[in-house]
Amino acid sequence: MVSLTSFNRKRPGEVSKAKVQNFLNAKRLQLGKNDEVVQKLDKLDRFMLSKNLLMQIIGKADHHVPVLIPKELEDALDVLIEQRTEMGIPVENEYLFPQRNAKPGGKRHMDPWHLFRKYAKKYGLKHPKLMRGTNLR
Repeated sequence: MVSLTSFNRKRPGEVSKAKVQNFLNAKRLQLGKNDEVVQKLDKLDRFMLSKNLLMQIIGKADHHVPVLIPKELEDALDVLIEQRTEMGIPVENEYLFPQRNAKPGGKRHMDPWHLFRKYAKKYGLKHPKLMRGTNLR
């Protein structure tokens, strides 16, 4: 999730709430080949479409937000989806980045802010406080 958020320079909360169905639809519908969808992308995103899968998620104010998924990450997400049951993810959890031990009625997707802090510290960034979603946009 951190990699996908950083690559796309998106709001971490939006990416964390991506649904499995968003990913499966991106693969099935090939949104990157849909002229109507492609026209709404900025120039850089259009250029990068040739090597990435385009997924749309619902963002702030219920707007459709484009998210580019690099091939190697696409393969990893395929494995995560295939192995959900083995990882103990309940079938009814619809999030692409699920919280494994979510309490009933609690948040069922991963906390992106915790992950940003964790990896900024783990990889010894000179200024870990700058590794925040707000600074990526």
